[in-house]
Amino acid sequence: MLRDPQATRQLLRLTAGATCLRQQFAAEMELSLRPDGAYADVRDQASKAVEIATRMAGVMHCFFQLDGDIDERTMHDAIALMRWHLEEYKRLFGDP
Repeated sequence: MLRDPQATRQLLRLTAGATCLRQQFAAEMELSLRPDGAYADVRDQASKAVEIATRMAGVMHCFFQLDGDIDERTMHDAIALMRWHLEEYKRLFGDP
């Protein structure tokens, strides 16, 4: 896009399976943000987790030059990466 201003953008969509995983992750994150939840002490970062995981799935989809919509496996991998990131963030910046 930056090199070729005539290039067309590709709209990325989630498959039904990827959407289901995203919704499950969103529900899980919602619970974890409660005052007694797992990520209550890092709420600012954790509240962005679903959006960031979805964006990572899009980046992974493009990086690996996958065809079609973002599939369940790619979304699963992005969520797993986000979970790891949240645990590291919590370890470094969460309450002791």
